[in-house]
Amino acid sequence: SMIAPSPDWFIGLNGFNLLQNDQWITDKTVDLFVHDAGTEDGDVFGYDNPSTIPQQDISLLTVSNAMVLSNGNSSLAKMGTIRFLKN
Repeated sequence: SMIAPSPDWFIGLNGFNLLQNDQWITDKTVDLFVHDAGTEDGDVFGYDNPSTIPQQDISLLTVSNAMVLSNGNSSLAKMGTIRFLKN
């Protein structure tokens, strides 16, 4: 999911293994943190940030490149959670 209004900040999950010890996970909650798609410069929300040239790899945001999200804290808080529950 995109973190509006910044079009290249997002949260998501990729490559999470739902098998553990050859068994399906029955109940697991995973914290979600903000990533940068590497397509726009700037560390604040906005639509008019210049393009990043060349584009960078997707990376986890840190306090140093997302001061607006840190709000003076020494680390970035999770932006959400996702829960996998086997029925």
